[in-house]
Amino acid sequence: MRVTALGTSSHVPTAERDTTSLLVRPPAGSPILVEAPGAVVSKLKRQGVDPSELDHVVLTHDHTDHVHGFPHLVHALLFHGGTLHVHAPPRTIQTVEALLHALELEGDRY
Repeated sequence: MRVTALGTSSHVPTAERDTTSLLVRPPAGSPILVEAPGAVVSKLKRQGVDPSELDHVVLTHDHTDHVHGFPHLVHALLFHGGTLHVHAPPRTIQTVEALLHALELEGDRY
């Protein structure tokens, strides 16, 4: 298994370090994203991962620095294809559902 840190900063990114997220590449199966901060789509692409390759994303909690890139990831999947299974505590699921609703990123299209 290979784990790549996409960001290692605290809740406030710096010019050199973005907020925490990980890309987990198991020996078999699809890569897994852990946390979805901003610019997560470009971070994945820099690692050679198309967003459509993801099957699972893990969101550990609903702090802004862990979920604010999730709507952009969902929007990118509209253009890249793919299905995403989200693993998160119930409150975090509610938070990302509210974000998707506010940005009109829900329904059959998404």
